[in-house]
Amino acid sequence: MTIPFVGSSADATSATDETKFSYVAGNTRNLASLKKVTVTGGKMFAEAFKGWSKIESITLPSGLTNIPHSAFYGCSSLKNISIPSGVTSIGYYAFRGCSFLKSVNIPSGVKAISERLFDGCSSLESVNIPSGVNEIMESTFEGCSSLENIQIPDNSSITEIGNSAFCGCSSLKTIKLPSGVKAIFNYAFKDCESLKSITVPSSIGVSAFEGCSSLYIVSITDKEYEYKGYPYPKYFELQTYENGSWSYYQGADHGIIGTKAFKDCSRLTSLTIPKTVDEICPYAFDGTSLTSVIVNRDLYLVNDNYYTMVIDVYAYYMWGGSGTDSFEAEQRRKNANALAKDYVDKRFASSDLTK
Repeated sequence: MTIPFVGSSADATSATDETKFSYVAGNTRNLASLKKVTVTGGKMFAEAFKGWSKIESITLPSGLTNIPHSAFYGCSSLKNISIPSGVTSIGYYAFRGCSFLKSVNIPSGVKAISERLFDGCSSLESVNIPSGVNEIMESTFEGCSSLENIQIPDNSSITEIGNSAFCGCSSLKTIKLPSGVKAIFNYAFKDCESLKSITVPSSIGVSAFEGCSSLYIVSITDKEYEYKGYPYPKYFELQTYENGSWSYYQGADHGIIGTKAFKDCSRLTSLTIPKTVDEICPYAFDGTSLTSVIVNRDLYLVNDNYYTMVIDVYAYYMWGGSGTDSFEAEQRRKNANALAKDYVDKRFASSDLTK
């Protein structure tokens, strides 16, 4: 099927039911005979082809500059789509649930990889990220279980990897993050079972690499996250143990290894923690095989098993110190640091430990 524009009119200015493909093709979204659609002109609006699960190929007009949110959401049979070079923005959910889509070429003018853009694209094997992209948002590639490699140009201006951005990318083997990345947010690479090595900044969120069972090389740089305009970094929702129960709080703007950050990274045997990391949260290394650790500064967070559970210093007195007695923060810090060093020295007597 070839159409001059999507919907009822080329002059539409906002999204309505009349700007959707179903307006001209009817609501039979599972129409088995409709495999290919070519659009020769006009604009696109939200949910343009949403739910058309039998379409395998869509050709977009060369003059298109914007792909709106949810444009192809649920087009589960879509295998081929060519994004025109003039496109500068792609909305959230645009390709969510396109489970047969294998590759996508993102034009150089696109600046952001939107929220859940390829969420659930389980057949996606390759995607290019142009150097102009400055943000990979929440759950962008979540569930892309066939994605093996992804290339991000080192001159990219990306500074953050959003919540769950690559969560569940179980085939992902390699990814080189740009040098400018300063924060890996919660669940960003959770359950990336094939990931073997990565270089990361010193601000790592909750369960960021939990379940990465093949990960054995981790290099933590000294880049700290600074979130200007707010007292705390966005997304850093951390856990602490107080009065017998877990609670949540916002982490401060400094180097931090979040709760369960490397949980069940069973091949991880060694790690160097740079001086920019001054806070390590509960269960950060639970389930690892760490036998060698270099710590380059005093630590805020400890427990009697340093590598399986580490406790926020501000909750230290509640966990196992002096019950309800309230120490000054500096005194608690000193006590925690002393305990951390004592247990590291005992368990890893042959490893390097410096301040």
